[in-house]
Amino acid sequence: MVFNDRVLFETDGIMSDQAWSVVLRGTARVLSKSAEIAEAEELGLASWVPTLKDFYVEIDSGSVSGWHFKLGEQPERDF
Repeated sequence: MVFNDRVLFETDGIMSDQAWSVVLRGTARVLSKSAEIAEAEELGLASWVPTLKDFYVEIDSGSVSGWHFKLGEQPERDF
C-alpha cells in the first residue's frame, strides 16, 4: 500500500573537495509480484543498516534535478 504515490527521493554526497545532491520526482508503487521482487533483489543494492526488506518500492521518474558544488577554503573574517 502506498499512502501517497507522488514522491520525492533525495540523495546527497560529500567528499573532501566537493558535494552533490540529486532530487527525483515521480510516482511510486509497491512491488507485489514475486518476479518483480526477485529482480529488485538481484540488483545487489545494500542499505547502510543491514536489515531484511519487507517492501520494495519502485519510482517512475517524472523529473530529476541536482546540484554539484566545489568546496573551497573557509573565508577569513575581516575584523
